Amino acid sequence: MTSSPWPDRIEITAVRQFGAGAYDVSGEIIDMTSTGAAGARPLEIGVVDFNGRWLISGVSVTPAPPAGLNLAAELAARLPLSDMTSRDKCAILLAQITDFQSCAAAGFAVTKSDPSQCRTPDGRAFVGEISGD
Repeated sequence: MTSSPWPDRIEITAVRQFGAGAYDVSGEIIDMTSTGAAGARPLEIGVVDFNGRWLISGVSVTPAPPAGLNLAAELAARLPLSDMTSRDKCAILLAQITDFQSCAAAGFAVTKSDPSQCRTPDGRAFVGEISGD
């Protein structure tokens, strides 16, 4: 039997200063179960230096898409989000799409025109082979 997931640790991926003594920290909460890793959830934390004490000014945890989603579904879940971790993940996912085959395999809609076309959410279009029918 596998136990319910619990947060095991936070892995920091980026720290950005946006003012005097104010920072945005991006990372992921790494979840575990009794059988091992259970996924990661994007995290944004705002911290400020207030009279020599570091205070958390805000926290945003983005739910991770359910396991087993295709690339298109994961992008659809992350694109509306504004946190840096989601934007960075979208860029990584979109970079995997380099041609018509990878676009179609990612789950994006393919037109029934001849030649077929597949378009990514970032506006790139890929053209399939002409069927010659």
